[in-house]
Amino acid sequence: MRKTWFIAGAAGGLGRHLAGTALAAGHDVLAADIDADGLSELKATALTGDSAGRLLTTELDLTDGPTVDRAV
Repeated sequence: MRKTWFIAGAAGGLGRHLAGTALAAGHDVLAADIDADGLSELKATALTGDSAGRLLTTELDLTDGPTVDRAV
């Protein structure tokens, strides 16, 4: 069953690993992080094969409540 993952902190470390794993398993991923450059790198490395249409990235500051509300 295909699922959608919302991953905060997806530009690096554990979040980036989770995003790659979810995409490899055929799931959709909304990758969020305050690091726009890191998100660009994630997009460049993760968009291979059929994962191209399943990754959406957004710059997000988790300390900004209204921005978080709009993201979810």
